[in-house]
Parts: sequence; C-alpha cells; structure tokens
Amino acid sequence: MNNWQAGTFLNNSRYSIEKILGEGGFGITYLAWDNHINRKVVIKTLNYQVQKLPDFRKYQKRFQDEAEQLKKCRNKNIVKFYHSFQEGQLYCIVMEYIDGDNLG
Repeated sequence: MNNWQAGTFLNNSRYSIEKILGEGGFGITYLAWDNHINRKVVIKTLNYQVQKLPDFRKYQKRFQDEAEQLKKCRNKNIVKFYHSFQEGQLYCIVMEYIDGDNLG
C-alpha cells in the first residue's frame, strides 16, 4: 500500500486523484475530482506509515469512527461530509473541498 499518485482512480472510477494536499501523523488528504458530480472533493485516508504498523486494524477502526462522527456534524463552520468508501484495505472519507490556504 503506497500513497496514491495523480491520475489514480478510486471507488469504481468515481474519483480521480489530482494531488496530495497534506499529510499528518496518521492521515493523508488528497484533492480529487468527483466524476459523477463534476466537482473537486477532498479524500482523506490513513497514511503510508500507519498502513505499515502491526496494529493497522486498530487505526482503521478509529478512522471509521471518525467518519461516523463527521457524518453527524452539521455546521456551516465544518467541512461537509459527502460519503465514505473502502478502497482495497483502506477506508476513505470524502469531504467538501474549500479553496484557500491550508489551515493545518
């Protein structure tokens, strides 16, 4: 499992990766294009370092829990959750893309 490169298609070609937006201690975010709705989105998943850990499944569970919590959040100050899916062994969260500076 490696980081996805520009041009990679995910979720039965619904999304195409454009570039990496950022990476932290556990996650990595990508700018992607939603080919069904024709808009930019952000896809977040666990980064390559976490994917290599022996307790990777524990982190996958935490990531799934994060997705469930984000689904419940409805506030104009929080990015919109669009949906989640699994790509191979990785769970992915699809969120609203907001153009501007990185706040991380």
